[in-house]
Amino acid sequence: MSRPSSDGLRPPSPAERQRLGYDHFGTLAALLNERTFDHILAFGISDGWRCWEAGAGGDSVPRWLAEQVGPSGYVLASDIDTSMLEATPDPPYQVRRHDLTVDPPPTAVGVPPACGGFDLVHARLVLEHLTNPAAALTTLVSALRPGGWLLVERRTSISRFSRSFPLGAASGSNETR
Repeated sequence: MSRPSSDGLRPPSPAERQRLGYDHFGTLAALLNERTFDHILAFGISDGWRCWEAGAGGDSVPRWLAEQVGPSGYVLASDIDTSMLEATPDPPYQVRRHDLTVDPPPTAVGVPPACGGFDLVHARLVLEHLTNPAAALTTLVSALRPGGWLLVERRTSISRFSRSFPLGAASGSNETR
């Protein structure tokens, strides 16, 4: 089967790109948010927490985080492409363009930069897309306050929501991962 010539294709319009983005991030939210939120709730998120949603893409996670931390908390949603985040009218979170591999870690509002400052830093399906994930991970860790939580969700964890496989099943072990 032959592929259509590039002459017959046109790039999507800005409106089409936005619709495709909503579809993409909506699908990810439907598949992954429940698991993500369960992890974060287990950390004890509450009023007043400062959270950074790194590589946010869409607004479902930062919006939920803002609901959890209330008006006394702070949520920063960052990405290289912030267009989907900026399309949200009056978001309850701050939006910032940020490149995890080269930009310094952001600071939480009202916290001196040397203190880190975020109670929670979350990145879902981000590191696997970067040319230098080690630099990004250093940036994420550097933004945490002492005792803060880092939640990195990778593509390999997605398959785990549907089934848990025994670790060492061939050896008879009942331990799971």
